[in-house]
Amino acid sequence: MSVTRSSGNVRPQFWGFGILFVLQALCAQPAGSQDPQIFLEPSTIPLKEGDPEGILAECIAIANPAPVIKWNTGDFTHNIDNSVQQHENLSVTVVSKLKMKPLRDLYGQNFTCVVTQMQTEWKQEKSVTIWNIHFAPYDVRVLVDSSKGNHLEFSCLYNCNPVPLNFTWKRVSNSGTEYIKATNHLTVPNNMNKVLYVCEVRNSLGSMSGSTYIYSKKDPLSAFWYVCLVLLILSLIVIAVLLFYYRKSRKSARSANGL
Repeated sequence: MSVTRSSGNVRPQFWGFGILFVLQALCAQPAGSQDPQIFLEPSTIPLKEGDPEGILAECIAIANPAPVIKWNTGDFTHNIDNSVQQHENLSVTVVSKLKMKPLRDLYGQNFTCVVTQMQTEWKQEKSVTIWNIHFAPYDVRVLVDSSKGNHLEFSCLYNCNPVPLNFTWKRVSNSGTEYIKATNHLTVPNNMNKVLYVCEVRNSLGSMSGSTYIYSKKDPLSAFWYVCLVLLILSLIVIAVLLFYYRKSRKSARSANGL
């Protein structure tokens, strides 16, 4: 199962009082050369898939000479919103906001804030994981474990954020449709033949279903006809061989009489 993480696990606010205190202290230092101090945090504001471009993370660097911030997002297209503030001690604070259009493929991705410093070779990178993308369930699959003896164990795998509100299982057979209450796991007796099991996953943004078809090898009627078919084929082969040798023997007898 793909692992799903709720936005509720992310920190409740963008910047804490501790970070603000450190920023104020750094900006109050005497003038002079200063290696960049870097602070990187993911955004906790939920962004729904399909919404307009929003903020995914924020990177702050303070230094003298002024720091330069760039973002490495791999193959994903991004925009940057930068703001610059110079302080009395000549240090410079750069705030860079990473902005992207919300896509479910962004969920769980690691992006890098790359900080360099003007007139120096200094460079540092920090990575952040994106958790604030919200999307409906997709890629729902049902796996079957038949190693439990007389029972079948089903697992419903899914990808979504926020976490599912509920799971709905239904069993479809010649007898009709039966709804079963369960979590993303379901255990049932292995005594039914030709049954479709369906798992529907639902969260606050939508739902999607996955299914699997069970064809029991323990069907006695199917086994009976299989045995009959095998015996019929063997009988036809034996008859064909006997007929071949019978005709061959008669032909040899006629040839002997002709001599």
